[in-house]
Amino acid sequence: MIEFQKFAYAQRTLLGDGDYVPAALELAKNMTKKSWISSKFEKLKSTAQPSTYYGGIAWRAHPEDHGTSHVSALDEYGNAVSATTTINRWFGASVQSSLGVIWNDEMDDFSTPGMENGFGFAPSETNYIVPGKRPMSSMSPLIIYHEETGKIKMVMGASGGSKIISAVSRPIVRVLCFNETIKEAVDAPSLHNQFTPDITQFEGGVPLHEK
Repeated sequence: MIEFQKFAYAQRTLLGDGDYVPAALELAKNMTKKSWISSKFEKLKSTAQPSTYYGGIAWRAHPEDHGTSHVSALDEYGNAVSATTTINRWFGASVQSSLGVIWNDEMDDFSTPGMENGFGFAPSETNYIVPGKRPMSSMSPLIIYHEETGKIKMVMGASGGSKIISAVSRPIVRVLCFNETIKEAVDAPSLHNQFTPDITQFEGGVPLHEK
């Protein structure tokens, strides 16, 4: 699981607004293809590899997120909502409007040459600031449905800054691939490695053979 997270986060360093970076749009399209996912599975090894093995751009640091909320909803008729909202870091831009609304600091989600962003992601040329461009975000509101029937299988999302991707993908894999219940998947200890920095974090209760 950790090794696959590294591949996913490594690709994140190459993504950006597809309207400005055609290569990023092409990568985003490929990442949803079974052939692309299979190619990454074939490269998985049981031990950690050098950073260059995963692709992407290496960096360091890893602060916490305190400005994001997520709501998942599913009713008896099959209507679903997966919504993530954020002001990014503590108190957003530290500016409050006359109505009491705290403005966000989503500009931090852009890359600045030679500098990491607030969550430790490396500067990526595909995510440099350009007028009108949208910054990269780790927010991952998902509605998963059966390809043929259209029946909704899961509604997922999370807060946590750079940990959102691993927090969302872990229960999805455990439920859809390992046939666990939602409760079992959510209660299971978390593992996280965002590639930049290449440091693995794990909660207490993780079996020794998984660490």
